[in-house]
Amino acid sequence: MSPLYDEHRDRGGPPTTTDAGAIDPKSPGSEEYFNSWFRDGNYKSHPAFTKVTSAPYPSAVTAGSKIEVYVTGPLDGPYSRISPDRSGSNAVMVPRTIIVREVLDANGKLTKITVMAKGLDGYNPALGDWYFGEFDPRGNVLLDAKGKPRTGKLTDCYGCHLPRAKDAYLFGVPDSARAR
Repeated sequence: MSPLYDEHRDRGGPPTTTDAGAIDPKSPGSEEYFNSWFRDGNYKSHPAFTKVTSAPYPSAVTAGSKIEVYVTGPLDGPYSRISPDRSGSNAVMVPRTIIVREVLDANGKLTKITVMAKGLDGYNPALGDWYFGEFDPRGNVLLDAKGKPRTGKLTDCYGCHLPRAKDAYLFGVPDSARAR
């Protein structure tokens, strides 16, 4: 398995952040350990993550669903400049930045967690070094129809994200749903 961060780092303790809001390089780095951060909503209470939505907003991907977003780093960091309503923010996301999207059903129940994490240079150059992951509400990795984990360089995500190259391949949060 290709390293998302650095397979040789110490594997103790939770991730920490740098002043730029990125996961600290001293944090554990294997994809398996990385995926464990999403179990049981650990990201919600971890000080590295900031909730960037003031309220759930309608999903552009799944009709009837709503989205809540958490990002490593400050509320006014580079992610705050990116909006699905316009492109060309020229935002630059630092390696180890993590974006967590909670997918909620019409009743507000968590149905899925999707994650993007900015890997180190060279991790996934075809799409700005982004890692993708899909997890169930408990944080367990989802499997595709062939039983393969829905994590890593998920090329089926590229079609939507490639046109957003001038926005660090991201969509951000609608201005109306952004926490202030």
